[in-house]
Amino acid sequence: MILFFPVVNNLVEGQVNVLLMVCMGEFIRNAISKKPIPSGFWLAGLLLKPQLLVLIIPIIFLTRNWKVLYGFIISSMVILGSLLIMSGLAGTKELINLWVGWVNGISASMPNFMINWRMLGVNLNTLFNSAVGWVFTGVGISLSFLALYYLIKRSPPFGSPPWVLTMFGVFSATLAITWHAHYAMAMVLIPFMAFAYLHKLLPKNLIFFWVIFTPIVIFGTQVVSLAVLVLIKINIHAYQGQITAISGFILNLAILTSILHYSSMRSTNSQLEDADHLPLDLGVLPTDPVS
Repeated sequence: MILFFPVVNNLVEGQVNVLLMVCMGEFIRNAISKKPIPSGFWLAGLLLKPQLLVLIIPIIFLTRNWKVLYGFIISSMVILGSLLIMSGLAGTKELINLWVGWVNGISASMPNFMINWRMLGVNLNTLFNSAVGWVFTGVGISLSFLALYYLIKRSPPFGSPPWVLTMFGVFSATLAITWHAHYAMAMVLIPFMAFAYLHKLLPKNLIFFWVIFTPIVIFGTQVVSLAVLVLIKINIHAYQGQITAISGFILNLAILTSILHYSSMRSTNSQLEDADHLPLDLGVLPTDPVS
């Protein structure tokens, strides 16, 4: 899984998402050990990039995993309290302004290179020189929320493999919905995918595809760019970033869709197994042997 593109992306660009990956790994490890409060402690590590918390915190509240929420609140208070002590009011205000600036789209945020619905809207707006892209963004975000609703309504037991698979879907949906999500941030999904692989929650072919898809797209784009440059003297290499981002966006939606599909299949199979073990109601059996 170290061949997963965001790993290379983090190393090349000097990103800090490996810390988010560690926090997610500990979040899962404590959850499957039935330690909800420590699990919540590690969830607060996502305050490093708080846009990743926009779905998980409301979902924890809605599913009434109160101890996870308590752990998150306690850890968050410690982190934010330490920030306030070290940076003071002025430093804390500057940090909040920085967060707001990134969301609003300062020059360095590069929304056209993200892996979310916002990226699709920005690129379509540029392509057609209009605001039509926001229509696709709005529809896409709505569909993602709908998928998320069907995913969490089953509410599997905390710490169970289906619960971890559900959380995998939640964070996959987060990367698609949240307003600032570059491909490097997808490192948060690695512990979930590792867990899914070990517990056979998703097909191995899907996991293999998850690792190799973007590298193949990048290599193919490089070959095509070189051929176009040699044959017709046009440089399309400038679009490499958008193509890479779109590959990550497609891959993320494929994972979310697959999680929804396999979660639904497992839920249906579980219901059928439960039905097989139901006691027969002899009072409704037919009395006529022929019938």
